[in-house]
Amino acid sequence: MNRFDKLYEVEKSQKFMLHIIHSFSYPDQVSKVWNWRDDKKTHRCSFCKRKVMSCDEATKIHGEGLLKHFEEKKKKDNSTLEDLFPNFQDIFGDKKLAIESEKSNAIFCFPCFTEFRVWLFNKMLLSDERIHKVVNKVLVEAAKKNFGSEEYQNLEQYKKDKKKKKNNKKNKEEEKEPSINTPFAGLKDLLKKK
Repeated sequence: MNRFDKLYEVEKSQKFMLHIIHSFSYPDQVSKVWNWRDDKKTHRCSFCKRKVMSCDEATKIHGEGLLKHFEEKKKKDNSTLEDLFPNFQDIFGDKKLAIESEKSNAIFCFPCFTEFRVWLFNKMLLSDERIHKVVNKVLVEAAKKNFGSEEYQNLEQYKKDKKKKKNNKKNKEEEKEPSINTPFAGLKDLLKKK
C-alpha cells in the first residue's frame, strides 16, 4: 500500500485526494512550475515534504541551456535530471523539480507525481467508482473548454435528442394494446379505470 492508497482510504483525507485527482488527472491542467506564485515561502512537495524548485531556479543554478537540453534528452530516451547530471545531488541538493496544477495549491515533486499517475491509472483499471466519476467530470470540463461553447451545446442537444427519441420509442411500446387472443387482454383497461 503506497502513500496515495493510505490517503485515499482514510475518510478525513479522502476529500483531499479526490481534489488532487480532479486537479492533476488531466494533462492540460498540469505543468512544471516555471515561476513561483508566492516567492516568500519555502516550497515543498505536498506528499513527501521534499524541497522542490521551479524551472527558473534550476536555470539560475545551471544556466539557460539546461531545460532545453533536458527536454530534448527526455524525448529521446525518457531521461530524468538525475540521469542527465550524475552530480545532480551536488548541483541541486535535495531539491526536485516541482509540478503544479492551475486548479490546486498542492505541489508535487516529480517522483511523487510519477508515482501518483501510476496509482491513478491502477485505480481506474480496478474500476474505482468514485475515481471514475471525478475523472469523467474532469474530461467533461475539458471538453467544454476545448470544444467551445457552441460545439458543446450542439453535443448536449444531440444527447438530449437521442434520449428523447429513446423515451418516445419506449412509450410507444408501452402504448401497444395486447392482442385479443391473450388471456389478459382486458386487464390493462380495467387497471386504468381504477
